[in-house]
Amino acid sequence: MAKWGEGDPRWIVEERPDATNVNNWHWTEKNAAHWSKDKLQSLLMNLEVNENNIGKCFISEITSIEGEAVANNRKGKLIFFYEWVIKCQWKGNVNGDENEVTGTIEIPNLSEENNADEITIDVTLNSSGTNADILKELMRTKGQAQIRKQLSKYIMALRDEFARDMIKPTKVAEGGSINSFQTEVQQQKKKESCLPGIARSIPTPNPQPQMGVKIETVRIQLVDNFKCTADEFYRVLTDSALLQAFTQNKVSVDVNVGGQFSLLNGNIIGKFTHLEPNKCIKQTWRLRNWPAEHYSDVTIKINQKEDHTEVSIELNGVPRTHQEATEQGWQRHYIEINETNKSKQSNKENDIPPYEKVNDKNNEFKSIMTKLSIKKRRQEMNLIVLEGKRLIQDAINAEIPLKYIFFTLEENIRGIENLNDILAKNGTKLLKVLYKDMKLFSSLVTSPGIMAVAQQPNNQMLIEQNSSKKMPLTLVCDNIRDPGNLGTIIRTSAAVGIEKLILTVGCVDAWNSKVLKSASGAHFRTPLYTNIEWNDLTNHLPEKYDLYIADSNTKENSHELLDSLSYFDIKFFISNESQNKVLIIGNEAFGISSQSYELAEKTNGCRIKIPLYNNVDSLNSAVASSILLYEIRRQFKTK
Repeated sequence: MAKWGEGDPRWIVEERPDATNVNNWHWTEKNAAHWSKDKLQSLLMNLEVNENNIGKCFISEITSIEGEAVANNRKGKLIFFYEWVIKCQWKGNVNGDENEVTGTIEIPNLSEENNADEITIDVTLNSSGTNADILKELMRTKGQAQIRKQLSKYIMALRDEFARDMIKPTKVAEGGSINSFQTEVQQQKKKESCLPGIARSIPTPNPQPQMGVKIETVRIQLVDNFKCTADEFYRVLTDSALLQAFTQNKVSVDVNVGGQFSLLNGNIIGKFTHLEPNKCIKQTWRLRNWPAEHYSDVTIKINQKEDHTEVSIELNGVPRTHQEATEQGWQRHYIEINETNKSKQSNKENDIPPYEKVNDKNNEFKSIMTKLSIKKRRQEMNLIVLEGKRLIQDAINAEIPLKYIFFTLEENIRGIENLNDILAKNGTKLLKVLYKDMKLFSSLVTSPGIMAVAQQPNNQMLIEQNSSKKMPLTLVCDNIRDPGNLGTIIRTSAAVGIEKLILTVGCVDAWNSKVLKSASGAHFRTPLYTNIEWNDLTNHLPEKYDLYIADSNTKENSHELLDSLSYFDIKFFISNESQNKVLIIGNEAFGISSQSYELAEKTNGCRIKIPLYNNVDSLNSAVASSILLYEIRRQFKTK
């Protein structure tokens, strides 16, 4: 609870020239709409379609370009959302005929969901006659091909030109690959499979020479937690019977220091250089198609925890040209081992409902999550994204309709209560996706492997569910911007049982992933009104109420018309006062806004202070609101 008018610099978030986005971890968003319109205009305007034996046409006018485009950087990956409807006019002449033919072109579905060859291009005529039909056919065939080529250039430029500065340089360069987004030029699509964990490819500073040729290499690092013991994990990697049963291919393993191994019918070979049972394995390791006699050095560290095993894997000396194939191979290998080990723990096959697997050609998960990564889209669709089993279970318990549940392993959905009921009741789609895809959209360092898309809670339903437990108190958050603080405020509000929580315009998005995590399911227990304008605030307040402002700035004289009392001196519930209470808590840096004070002066409100000692001059908004809310609840229970 900062002093009014005084910003605590520890809380101020500003654009700084020395600011960094370490390892490009944070989600950054950049509006590409204006740039896209200019780019599309330049690519399509005056585009000429010429056939020597027939005639010539050209796009004479761009009538309209309607839609939006956004570029997102998440964990060093670029994700694009764009959706455009383009209308054009075209003109043309048949050779030897001066009469001009005119028509229209409409492109209704230029979006990230469609490849360039899937984009619809409708060609129509304004003119009539044989020559008009000839030129329409020219535009419909050769013209469409040229337009698609130009649209492909837009898609590539969106990544290579517009989003060039969105990937911040890291301490160590990462090979120049800035994008997971697949454009027309990039397709053939890469086979997508993944290992749960963190994968980074770091150029090795000193390329290794091989047969007179320098081979540029990278280092690959993987970290993951496995639901098995260290002993089980170690045996899966060193027991030939387990390896052969798992791979369904011939293997040869000599588990001794210096002993050689061959996996997947000789596609992987190497030898053990260090063996420490249940703790560490070191190998030389290569794929058969690597440069002759070139091996990487592999270190696998196994760390037994209380309820899981932590495994870190490092490969040094991987040829850069084989980096992706190597990562995919390890990812496929270990994701299967992970599932194999977990399956030992549970044979309850009948507790897993039927589900669909998302495929590469029609990746429904990536399409949905790309759209929902944009706040505007979430608000338009009235949807929220939940991550983690506990948060999803809280939503189910609160009877919040779920549209989708995405998971990477069957283990992740085991134990969810009433899952079959919620699937049947709401028509929820249950989809198994690749961990690599989910990790990209996760807000956590290590994704829990389960996410859901839910309908935003209905406030009226929450009011009815909690009508017997509510306290007649409305809490107004005045420009609260810190996600952790807002999440704590929502959680405390639910715990004390307030009537409603109002967030004014300027507050952080209540459905932000960090807010959801901090609130621990409280969003589903408290009526929440967001983006409320000050001129509309009174419409959300009771007809009669007592208003209190949390303000520690008792020395400020600009609001001397308002009483200022210590919170423990206030009798919130006495017979001659209204039972409805409104409490306003202010911004972490700047305290209470002028609009709050104006409202308090109009309603004869009161300023509340929390006594502070040892030269501490303020509390943050979450701590201050918790103290005040519990004091009001205490008095309400004992009145």
